[in-house]
Amino acid sequence: MEEQNLGQFQANRTCDPPNLDKYQHIGTGIYNPALFPVGGPVKSTDIPEITYIPPIINQTAKEKMELVEQALDEYEKGIGLPSCQQPGSEDELNGYLTMDRNTVEKLTPDAAGSLAFRLSQYCVYIRRLYNREKSKIIWANKQLSRMIAIHNNDYDKFTKHEVKIALIIKDDSYAQSVNSILVYAEQRAQRLEEISSTIKDLAATIKSIGYTKSQMIRNP
Repeated sequence: MEEQNLGQFQANRTCDPPNLDKYQHIGTGIYNPALFPVGGPVKSTDIPEITYIPPIINQTAKEKMELVEQALDEYEKGIGLPSCQQPGSEDELNGYLTMDRNTVEKLTPDAAGSLAFRLSQYCVYIRRLYNREKSKIIWANKQLSRMIAIHNNDYDKFTKHEVKIALIIKDDSYAQSVNSILVYAEQRAQRLEEISSTIKDLAATIKSIGYTKSQMIRNP
């Protein structure tokens, strides 16, 4: 499908989805690959709406990344997920994370169960933030890999992949921007993953305490 015909994809739901990999790299457009897998026809019965973002010439790395996030947000919305929102206030979560031993020991089984559920909600929220950073990491790595493929003949066949990436980042301003997105996303993802794991463990502990207390009440 030629570039001038890409706009027809939105109106014609029975056509084959355009292969926009090359357009994603050079910045002329993007569509949602999760909704429209490459290689097979898209029919009107497959999905309620077709999402196509019009091409924009000379996009920056940040602008491209924002389009990817927009497409993923629309995908989540399309499958019925609500927007990613914090379930409560910062003070509420801080109170749960800093409870002392006496407070925990005074929890009733029902209160412990409610608290475990609330912590699980925060865990889901943080995990969704983590997934957003992971999507950035995947996108950035693919962008750098595509640049390596384009300039592969510029390197000796024994040059390691890591060295090729370093050289591309050194010589190309777009690659530098992509790498900045990658580095920050990796740092945030690592921190979010650790926080999510900690809250998940705390929720499991509170749930276990509630269960133990309920068993003690039933079997004194």
